[in-house]
Amino acid sequence: MPTMVKITRTVHVAHDNGHLLGGLLHYITVASNHAAKGYRRGIRGRELYNLATHRTKVYQARFADHIIVDVRGSHKAWRTNQLADPHARAPHYRNPVAQTDYFELAFDESSRRWDGSPAIHVAIYGMGRQDRAWMAFRVPPYMVEQLGRPGVTPKTVKLTRDEIHVTYEKTVPDRQPTTWAGVDMNADNNTYALLDGTVIVKNNDFRRQYNRACSKILNVKRRSDTRVMAKHQQKAWNTYRNRVKNAIGVEARQMANAGYGLGYEQLSTDKLYTKNGRMAPYVRGKLKTSLNTGQRRRALVCAAESAGLPHVGVDPAGTSANCLMCGNKLKRSSRQSRGRRDLWCQPCKAIRERDANAGANILFRTVTALILDYTGRDGSARVTLPAMLAMLRGAIGAPGMSRRQNHTLTNILRLLEGRSAGADWRLPGAHKPGRRSSAGVESAGGPGVDDHGRNGPGPPNAAKLCVCA
Repeated sequence: MPTMVKITRTVHVAHDNGHLLGGLLHYITVASNHAAKGYRRGIRGRELYNLATHRTKVYQARFADHIIVDVRGSHKAWRTNQLADPHARAPHYRNPVAQTDYFELAFDESSRRWDGSPAIHVAIYGMGRQDRAWMAFRVPPYMVEQLGRPGVTPKTVKLTRDEIHVTYEKTVPDRQPTTWAGVDMNADNNTYALLDGTVIVKNNDFRRQYNRACSKILNVKRRSDTRVMAKHQQKAWNTYRNRVKNAIGVEARQMANAGYGLGYEQLSTDKLYTKNGRMAPYVRGKLKTSLNTGQRRRALVCAAESAGLPHVGVDPAGTSANCLMCGNKLKRSSRQSRGRRDLWCQPCKAIRERDANAGANILFRTVTALILDYTGRDGSARVTLPAMLAMLRGAIGAPGMSRRQNHTLTNILRLLEGRSAGADWRLPGAHKPGRRSSAGVESAGGPGVDDHGRNGPGPPNAAKLCVCA
């Protein structure tokens, strides 16, 4: 019987009870600000709890716990009289959200609150007792289908003025991946480097969709009207996000259905700053808003977890600029335009495509992270293909590893030694013949490359970079 693992997911839907919920969220905002001021004055214990409930009894008292967690960060602020820092500046509750684990799903006749239409009933008015008022939030059939599947357990409900979020747990069987892939996220594609030496490129049009959303906003006639501009901006960005989300989701599900264990780069483009301390609008020469690295990463991780497949996040530093075989820094030809994606490795006398090289390096770091996790050792500074093969040979059969872990590492070693130990992880269709350098009849890829371009022509002056024996 396969091992089952638990994963947490959130499904959200819009609701039309904002006019009723608005009063509740207003009370939560006021009560939170009262609790923040009381905390700064040194109030603790039950008195802080009374400040959070605002003495109105209009909404469920258990929301006071949620408010105090936001104000103080711990229930100890009101459950005990513990004083931490009397001069601490507690935050105000700027974005009011109601969150509770006291709700009831009414999806069929077996529910006590079934009235003919699927709904989520949340006890928010009164003190939360079952005989007091409940609010009903109608839900569409797709949410009923998701929450009604076997193995799904709803946990919490979070309410905003226009959306309802339901967090649930579900159990999925733990699967052994068919192979592993390293994912390099670029502006126009995702590059997957597989263990057998092949490379899969999934192109996208996120940048074109971003430019289309910007053009729709710029084409609005009444730019001086704030309400009209806000309406058109929200519509344009919602369309952009939905199209990007749909494209990323389809790609992520394809990779999960193929059974790939994924290694992806932990690239946080939202935390990049310039030298003067301002946020950097560009990363890798592209707009951060058109890269969508976080959205891509979340889609890949969610699809892998839903399929029961493993995933590993690695450090992306140097994956594109370091050679996959020797680890040395790749060079760009002096006459080569910056738009070209091929780089030259002087020690290896080989041309590396930037995207495929990055995907292979991410794959190596992923496998290295697996080995270190299985054996409990520390990481190494430089990970190349020869170094990883040596680590695999030393890790297989190490004491303390399970049979499944040994089987996983053995399959990886067989793939790398048998089919891809000498592979270059080249992009499909890259480096086609037809260009020659000034070196004469020999292709610009250096000695040993024939006119059919098996390794390709390379940079314009690659022959000068190459040291011929």
